[in-house]
Amino acid sequence: MRLLRLQLFDYRNFHRLDLDLPTGPALFIGANAQGKTNLLEAVYLLATMRGLRAETDAQLIRHDSLDNEMPAARVLAQVETLSGPLKVEVSVLARPGPHGPLATKIVRVN
Repeated sequence: MRLLRLQLFDYRNFHRLDLDLPTGPALFIGANAQGKTNLLEAVYLLATMRGLRAETDAQLIRHDSLDNEMPAARVLAQVETLSGPLKVEVSVLARPGPHGPLATKIVRVN
């Protein structure tokens, strides 16, 4: 499987990101706290449907967007498999809870 494109919406520290990936290896360079690990975690989320470092799914939603009426994070990917192209999307929707936001995940394939 090869990841062709990654899109993030209000995911971790990314407001919006649309990243076309090269056919070969990709190298991400940047200062601390710029989102390099968050990119890898987004791919991990698509592969396993779990956050790598988050204690709750609500922590995947960009902190500044938690004040929105319907806070949500979305991770979308276009991949190439042996069977052909595939689109995968994971959405994390938050709602108020008694001890902080509670989250629900929605997964879509194609």
